[in-house]
Amino acid sequence: MRDSSGGFYSSLDADSEGEKGIFYLWRLNEVHEALMESQLSEKVIQAYGLTQEGNFEGRNIPYHAKDLKTLSQTFDLSEEEIAQDLMDANSQLLTFREKRIRPG
Repeated sequence: MRDSSGGFYSSLDADSEGEKGIFYLWRLNEVHEALMESQLSEKVIQAYGLTQEGNFEGRNIPYHAKDLKTLSQTFDLSEEEIAQDLMDANSQLLTFREKRIRPG
């Protein structure tokens, strides 16, 4: 599994539990469950463009939908406070995701 310059090739399957990407995708109720704080959930939902309908087969692929400046204005907090809240939320979301079955 090495390329000619000495590097290694690797990959992960996108499927787990018989569904494409389920390990990486989010429904809004999962975000709320993982974060248990409505204000933090709302920051994540806005920051990462999450919707009830989802952007991939009824679930969400998080992406940077709003920058820190926009979020700081929306929530009337400093950019540093928003950044810290998102780091805290990301940690909680990753902990929640680790309970899922990993792809092969």
